Amino acid sequence: MPRIDHVILYQSPALSQPHWYVQPEDQVEHVFKLNFTQKWGIPKSEFPTRIPRFEQKTPTELLLLTISLPDGNGMRSVERTFTEHLSVIRSQLSSRGCDIHCWDNLKTDPQHLKLVPGVTSKSGLQWVVFDYAAHWQSEEGHRVSDLWKSRDTANLASSEILSALMLFPEWGLNMNGASAPFPNLSGYRLDRNEINLHIEKQSNAASLRLDARFTNYRCYGSASPMVRYIEY
Repeated sequence: MPRIDHVILYQSPALSQPHWYVQPEDQVEHVFKLNFTQKWGIPKSEFPTRIPRFEQKTPTELLLLTISLPDGNGMRSVERTFTEHLSVIRSQLSSRGCDIHCWDNLKTDPQHLKLVPGVTSKSGLQWVVFDYAAHWQSEEGHRVSDLWKSRDTANLASSEILSALMLFPEWGLNMNGASAPFPNLSGYRLDRNEINLHIEKQSNAASLRLDARFTNYRCYGSASPMVRYIEY
């Protein structure tokens, strides 16, 4: 486990973190353990040794350590990151007596699961500011298709949502579509461009469901999380 220099994290006194948030030092420790158990092969030298400063622009922005895996195990980076993160999430939920069920037609090969134009992925570990409730409008709702038509798609979250579900295990269990919105994985697109992935709760259960729906569907209980990259 690398030594971490504690840098004071800027936070406005008026803002608070949700009770399910995991502190940055503990995120690094969790990823360090996962790197060993999952045999990801991330060199120790790539682990962060300090926590960056950031300024919250919304009450729902959090500091998140993201993990994007390189090509390996017969898969390209996007597919491997998605598949192996989903496996870890399922394992963690299983230890709590829950599960994550996937859309029956989900295919993760490069011909079917892609990043939205403008969204990029760089292998390795990176601190980002993660807004888990971005675009959430409980009364008016929002459409993913409108986000994709805008010129500002670069900050739509994709694998960062899966990193957050891994590192904040209680987040998924506390989603309810009201006080805590369900996330659209709006940074991903499927082979049919009018369909996107989203996460919701199984009916009358604590388990999650990774499902798909048309991008012109108006989402009321869902957010489309965003990320901001930090220069430090």
